[in-house]
Amino acid sequence: MEQSLVFIVLLYFMETAPAANAQIALMFGIAFIVTRIVHGMAMFTRRLLIRQIAHVATVGLQLATAIIILAR
Repeated sequence: MEQSLVFIVLLYFMETAPAANAQIALMFGIAFIVTRIVHGMAMFTRRLLIRQIAHVATVGLQLATAIIILAR
C-alpha cells in the first residue's frame, strides 16, 4: 500500500508533464500492478527471493518514473 501511494503521485506528474507519453505511463502502471501482485503472492507463499525481486522491480519503476519526470 505504501508503495502505491507514492507511485500514483509519480504517475500523475508523469502523465501531466508537457511532453507526456500516455503509452509509457500505461506500461509503467501495468508493470507496477503486476510487480505488486507478484510481491503479495510471494509473501503469502513464503518465497523470499521472488518477493525481493518484485520489491526491487517496484522501486526500480518508481526511480525510473522520477527520472523521467526530472528529465522533462
